[in-house]
Amino acid sequence: MKKIKSGKPVVLVFGGHDPSGCAGIQADIESIAAQGCHAATVITMLTTQSFNEFISFRSCDSEDAVKQAELLLDSMDIRAVKIGAIGSLSLLDAIVDILSRVPALPVVLDPVLASTTGHDMASDDLMSSMIETLLPRVEILTPNTHEAALLSGINDNPDAAAGKLLEQGCRHVLLTGTHATTDNVINRYYNADDTPASYEYQRLPGEYRGSGCLLASAIAANRASGLDVQTSIEHALEYTWQCLKAASTNDDTIHIPDRMRWKIQDDRQ
Repeated sequence: MKKIKSGKPVVLVFGGHDPSGCAGIQADIESIAAQGCHAATVITMLTTQSFNEFISFRSCDSEDAVKQAELLLDSMDIRAVKIGAIGSLSLLDAIVDILSRVPALPVVLDPVLASTTGHDMASDDLMSSMIETLLPRVEILTPNTHEAALLSGINDNPDAAAGKLLEQGCRHVLLTGTHATTDNVINRYYNADDTPASYEYQRLPGEYRGSGCLLASAIAANRASGLDVQTSIEHALEYTWQCLKAASTNDDTIHIPDRMRWKIQDDRQ
């Protein structure tokens, strides 16, 4: 099949559908569009949730996911992959199989293990398989401190947790500080070769739905545009910060980042 050449870099996204539009696939699409790229999406789970309540989720069929991804890879010039919520072992196996066919593509993983409201979205078996089969295929992992502790088995030592995640196979780790107790949010970038780099931002009040989705998607879009890893991360962190500052809210605690108000202006185009 002849591939369609898009005028914009294309990011293949695996993620869940949030009907409220706060997180998941909709956050991915808008964040990728804000970087001047196009999102091609494969939905991994359907959730029943609202602005501030999570009730349940149902995983999608893994065979359908494989067919969708194969068709997109055959017909579109995919430049990067972003993975969010996975939902089941069969879908994880399907995604790993797809990635094995395109080993040169940069892969960004936002390890969604629970919803913002605390609903578990990944079993122990799924986490174990992610560590064994998916992390070695990931270029950039973007966990918060809680997710890093769960995946690494190391609590109360973020540097050691990030080091363990690198040992488990991913090549770069961006450890976000939104769930830490520091006065400001301190995000730390790790790789196997350099001293960790820190990026500090003012901690804003309340909780922000979908912030992890938009950060990881922006990184993937920047990689699809040809930026190097650290520059992709730096641009995405600044974009995320501006989206959080412009967030709207329906109450005093939970905020929805404005993913389309602020766009990175640079010389990529």
